[in-house]
Amino acid sequence: MKYIYTNQHIQYNLESTQISRNLNYPLWHLQDVLLPLFEKDYTYDSLRETIQSANHIWCAYENGKCIGCALITDIGSYGGLYVILFGVKKSAQGRGIGKRLLEDIIRWSRKHG
Repeated sequence: MKYIYTNQHIQYNLESTQISRNLNYPLWHLQDVLLPLFEKDYTYDSLRETIQSANHIWCAYENGKCIGCALITDIGSYGGLYVILFGVKKSAQGRGIGKRLLEDIIRWSRKHG
């Protein structure tokens, strides 16, 4: 099993959904969320490469299952962040999961400049 390895850990528990940043996410958890949403734009391999290129990853888990994620990269000398991909499983849409993910990304980016 492949994992995304990162060096920082920030975690929030909002209601029954747990949102965390840069944990050792199994690659297939991210692909399971994103591939159905972006299947017209990505193959399995190209999505894997995109996931591995991200500098920051946020995931939303509910009952041990990944239901949403965001892939973010640094813009470099501009000091900002760029959202590569952002998605919530269709079965979890409409419940504010995406909004919570985005709020956490904004909160983290303001805190870390």
